[in-house]
Amino acid sequence: MKTIYDLELHEELKLILEYSPLTILRVPGGWTYTEYHNEKTTTTFVPYNDEFNPKAKPQPEDYTEDPPEDTLK
Repeated sequence: MKTIYDLELHEELKLILEYSPLTILRVPGGWTYTEYHNEKTTTTFVPYNDEFNPKAKPQPEDYTEDPPEDTLK
C-alpha cells in the first residue's frame, strides 16, 4: 500500500474512513487533507516532515555516542 511519502506531486490517495471519505493530495511543501462531511468540505495543509517516514535516513542528532571510557574515570 502506498504511503503519503510515496505520492508524486499532485497525486492523490483516497481513503474511506468510518465517518467520512478523506483525500490526501501531495502539493509543494507537504500535503492537503480533504474531508467530506455531508455537504461540508474541510481542507487542511500539512507541512512535509520526515519524522514518521520509514524510508528517511536518521539525522546525526538522532545518534548518541557513548563517551570514551577514559573520560568516565
